Amino acid sequence: KIPPNTAAEAIKALKIQLYAIGAGINGIAPTPVFAQNGKPLTDMFGNIVYQNQRVHFNEAGLQEVAKIADGQFFRATDTKSLEQIFGDIDKLEKTTVSVKKYQEYRDLFPALIMTGCGLLIAQILLGQTIWKKLP
Repeated sequence: KIPPNTAAEAIKALKIQLYAIGAGINGIAPTPVFAQNGKPLTDMFGNIVYQNQRVHFNEAGLQEVAKIADGQFFRATDTKSLEQIFGDIDKLEKTTVSVKKYQEYRDLFPALIMTGCGLLIAQILLGQTIWKKLP
């Protein structure tokens, strides 16, 4: 394990921009209950079961790590403030990404060729029967 301060110094040395986000509240918060298989428990209506638990995170530690790494610390207490923080970070960090797009094609000519050959064979065979006399 690497101590947070050592990791922050490495981030600074590698010139990586750090955005530390303290999400949630210190205190009582609804937390999902997980089964032994690691999946969240659900009630009979399919809703995830929550249980109030005391939650604490080291906000001062996150601020210290952000300071050491010359990064920024953000505090989010709800979904709206977290979305606002992501918007602020998005305005700060603009990166050009090249994306390769692949399109999968399905050739239709084998079906058309088989249909054409089938009709040609039918015409030849039916031309040898009574159908030959019909226009």
